[in-house]
Amino acid sequence: MVPRMIQPVAVTGAGVARAGCEVYIDKTLVGNVTSGTVVPYWKPEGYGIMSKPGAQSERRAICLAYLDADLREGQELQIQVRNRWVLAVITERHLAGEAAPFARPILVEKVGSYV
Repeated sequence: MVPRMIQPVAVTGAGVARAGCEVYIDKTLVGNVTSGTVVPYWKPEGYGIMSKPGAQSERRAICLAYLDADLREGQELQIQVRNRWVLAVITERHLAGEAAPFARPILVEKVGSYV
């Protein structure tokens, strides 16, 4: 079994995880952020494959992290960003393309709840 793998992570707390930030579950180190940023997106109108980009835009923090391979989608994480804890969750991916011709963001409203 592979000991670690890169997984997409949505930052649900206030903060931006950057390369090198440590990732924890209940104060146990489970990996490190490999890259992170804040991305803009158009708030979607509608749900699922019927959604379209709306008139309003927002920003969200996302990252990729090199995590223990036994962790799965929906797992809650804490990332240490500048000596404070920021909440995050493992996601399957950051974008979905089922609603062609648009790519829509996969949003996490709160930890463990996807839109």
